[in-house]
Amino acid sequence: MTHSIHSTTQKTGETDIISRITQVLGYEISSVEYDGKNTHQIKASKIENGLKNDTTIFVLTSKSKSGIHKIKSLEKKTRASGTENLIIVSKNGYTEEANEYSEKNNISLLDMDKILLPESKPTKETHKIFDKVFKSQITMEDAKKEFEESRRKSFFGLFGQEEQVDSAFQRFAPIACYTLKKKEPKRLLSSGKVTTYSAGNFFVNLHTCHLYFLNYGLTGGKCSLKSTNLLRRMIDLPEKSVILFSELLEVETLYYEKMSEEQKRVFDENLEYLKALEVLGLVEEVQDGKILASTVKLPEFGDPRFDLNQHVEMDSLLESDNPADEIIYPADGVLELLKDLYNSEGELSKVIYLPYFACKYVDSEKNIRYKSLEKLVFKDG
Repeated sequence: MTHSIHSTTQKTGETDIISRITQVLGYEISSVEYDGKNTHQIKASKIENGLKNDTTIFVLTSKSKSGIHKIKSLEKKTRASGTENLIIVSKNGYTEEANEYSEKNNISLLDMDKILLPESKPTKETHKIFDKVFKSQITMEDAKKEFEESRRKSFFGLFGQEEQVDSAFQRFAPIACYTLKKKEPKRLLSSGKVTTYSAGNFFVNLHTCHLYFLNYGLTGGKCSLKSTNLLRRMIDLPEKSVILFSELLEVETLYYEKMSEEQKRVFDENLEYLKALEVLGLVEEVQDGKILASTVKLPEFGDPRFDLNQHVEMDSLLESDNPADEIIYPADGVLELLKDLYNSEGELSKVIYLPYFACKYVDSEKNIRYKSLEKLVFKDG
């Protein structure tokens, strides 16, 4: 089923879920609107103490946790419609900031799984004994020295405000390791090219949704860890947009004039999905017969540079008083995105924690700046 951004048609397979949610909560549905992405707005009511209670219920099916900005936008939309009671039901939970804001503003935040599966047990918080941890080159003391050297300094009041280190701390980022295997290519817009690798490992930060890969250096120098926010930018795109981009990522440029008649038909029928990619800056239109070009440059699927297992040393059973970052992007949602992006089958193989250090700087005008530092031990130096 095709969805536009203004569609009021519900996503296939979610009608029953919405009915079950409202039934469990005891509401009768008046209307349902779907934004074509990941939000259903339900106008509902129920009788309480002999009075009709009108309520707006939002059901969110985003692959990531719902943050404070999303909650505020839904609150604003609800108040504008004249409804005071607001309930939000999320498939993947909420950030800490969203929970705090909702408690102060009388907004009910509910977890979809707890409504549909009330007998399920809550997930345990991450323990401070980490099973697998990437090995850090530096200690907290080393990091503090680097942060001190990196603070902005003022010379006799010139060149900006003097900064001071307000605080420095260590944290652990949850990194999901996925193993993917390529499926038979089903190209819609091009003949494609031969894929060098049929399988590969990919590492994604579940707090930031950054995909990691290695930079070998210009002349065979030391390795360094790089990341891209590509997955975070794409995570709530329609599946069709992701599939079309996966092909463009592989061939880099699409020429309309070189397409077959069938490929041209597919191109013309999916302009709204291609436009969604352009809005996010993932593709651009260029001249001289080049219709679309990817703005993203990454190693190809399965390139060893994605596989941190091959390059980074690890520790086992590390105990630390420093906390792990909150998982904002659930591992299963990221997996589905990776499978669509790379036309592959796959699974989550493990979660490894990446140690990093962070610093908060404050200048004389109380401006705040943050800096993070991660230095890992590479097997090849």
